[in-house]
Formats: sequence, C-alpha cells, structure tokens
Amino acid sequence: MDHRADNTEYLLIAYPDRAVTEKLLIERSFFRETYGVRPKQELAPHIVISSFFASEGMETTLVRWLQKICSLGQGFNIMLNNYSGYPDGTIFLRIPDPAPIQHFVGQLSAMQDFITPGTRGLYRRPHIAIASNLDKALYERALSDYSRKVFNESFQVKEIVLLKRNDPFTAVRTVQVFGLLPAGNDLFNKVA
Repeated sequence: MDHRADNTEYLLIAYPDRAVTEKLLIERSFFRETYGVRPKQELAPHIVISSFFASEGMETTLVRWLQKICSLGQGFNIMLNNYSGYPDGTIFLRIPDPAPIQHFVGQLSAMQDFITPGTRGLYRRPHIAIASNLDKALYERALSDYSRKVFNESFQVKEIVLLKRNDPFTAVRTVQVFGLLPAGNDLFNKVA
C-alpha cells in the first residue's frame, strides 16, 4: 500500500560552501541566458542526500534519530566534476565519489520501519542540478554542449538540512539543521 498520499515528503540535503555556491549560481545564470530559459523559484544549489515520506506525527522522532546520526557522523568532502544529464530534462554536475553520501544514507536504516522511500528511493545518484524540467530538444542540445565543458570544485559538507513539504506543489520548509563532526575527527574511535 502506498502511504505517500497521506504523508509529508522530507528531503535531506547538503549545501555547498559559499565560494562553490557562488560559482554554481553563475553557472545557472549562464545556462538561463545561453538557452533562454526563464528563471524559476528554486532552492540554492544543493545535493539531495535522501528523500522519503513519513507521517507528520513522526517528525519529532525523525528529528531525534537524525540528530543522533549526525552528532556521531563526520563531515565529508564532495568533489564536483563535469556535467551530465538525466533524460527527464536535468543537466547537473556529477559527484564522482558518492561513497560518503551512500554511507550516510546507510545509517538511515534505523528509520526504515517508519518512513516510505521517496519516488526515486531513499538514494539516487547524487548531483547538483544546473537546470531541470527542460523540454527534450533543449535538453539534448544543452547536454551536447555541456558534455564538453569542464567544471571541477570541491567543498566540505559540515551540516545536513531536513526539509519538508506537504505536496509536490508547495515550497519546502526547513525543519532542522544538523551539524556534523569535523572531518577526520576520531574522538569516538579511540579506545581509552
């Protein structure tokens, strides 16, 4: 039985640092100008780490679980490397090593009895969208152009953000921001 209709959609996302975000906003703006795409309201550049549905009554419990997971989790480095696309009309920056994100998503298994995976599952190949919902002709032209472009940046993920929305047509709202331990922190891995 699909419980999505009576549940809230939650997204776990990570934002790049300020310097990388500025470069990504320039890329989005260049794309819109080059291809004549009208700007739409969208979130700042981000990575969707996971998406799922849960009853709003579970929100307090979800926040507690995520707080525990994040309080023990270390920040991690993300590298963005060149462009690719999804046939649904999305041009994006690739993340060649998704292992840190996959590791984080694996820790969500403690919640699996209380959540329903999002439409693409708990995990989808992570990326940062430059443009989405493009018609087929524009997508194919842009993908051909962008497959020859070079982009290389990296940033440290220091926090995970939980967002929610009640239906696909409403704006997302921030529920909680969860800090991660500094990368390389082995405080809890040492034996006394």
